[in-house]
Amino acid sequence: MNDKTMDIINKVLYYVVAPILILEFILSDIGVLKFTGVMFGVSLVVLVVLVAITFLYKRKHPDYEFKVND
Repeated sequence: MNDKTMDIINKVLYYVVAPILILEFILSDIGVLKFTGVMFGVSLVVLVVLVAITFLYKRKHPDYEFKVND
């Protein structure tokens, strides 16, 4: 993996996965979407896998920095 791949993974985390999780919780709280364990589990697995990849890469390459606004 290189920095470009990690930037893509981080963008997916920040701009796709996190908003989907937030939207999932909001919609289930207001009753629009039925909260299911499967949907939550899949979302959580994707989040954990992408975060783990990011942390492992950061551990091997301490000089890597992801700038959200760039």
